[in-house]
Amino acid sequence: MTRLIKTFVRGFDEEIGGGIPQGHVVLVAGPPGTMKSSLAYSVLYNNALHEGLTGVYITMEQDRESLEFQLSRMGMDLKKVGEKVRIQD
Repeated sequence: MTRLIKTFVRGFDEEIGGGIPQGHVVLVAGPPGTMKSSLAYSVLYNNALHEGLTGVYITMEQDRESLEFQLSRMGMDLKKVGEKVRIQD
């Protein structure tokens, strides 16, 4: 049985059968300003915080400083997850 990775988005995990199957690549797509980066990082952040999982957030457009500022404004304390979630820009 494949492990499911929770998104921690209220109601979404139930809609997709419990979460994202471990080992799958997920593309988050949409127009600019629709919080794709925030959603993707939130999944990594919450899994590190609540499940002890590790992850890497890779960005090719937004620089690390801008992303960290945006995430902190959303209430995510990056120090709480430490090296469990790495940002690569």
